[in-house]
Amino acid sequence: MKTLADLKRDLVIGSTMTLISRYGQTEGENIGVQRFVVKKNTVGLYLNPDKEAKKGVFLDWPKASLLEYDGQTIKVYIPDVDDDNHKGELGLVYQITS
Repeated sequence: MKTLADLKRDLVIGSTMTLISRYGQTEGENIGVQRFVVKKNTVGLYLNPDKEAKKGVFLDWPKASLLEYDGQTIKVYIPDVDDDNHKGELGLVYQITS
């Protein structure tokens, strides 16, 4: 498994990501849509279907304890109700396509 720091380094402007599932749902309006990283900073990144866009949908970096990253798939978990640092249910799953 890779770390949050690895993810931050691996995702560069122009990288593509596809939302695979959202809170257990694999069908929906935004699922399966390829989005490009159009901007990133220390707080999060911006995704947009248009590679040339300057702004997009903001996705903040999760806590490292709530993240699983293997180099191609990003899994972001919802914090456990009793402890913010422990994984609860699976929230978002992204596939990095380039």
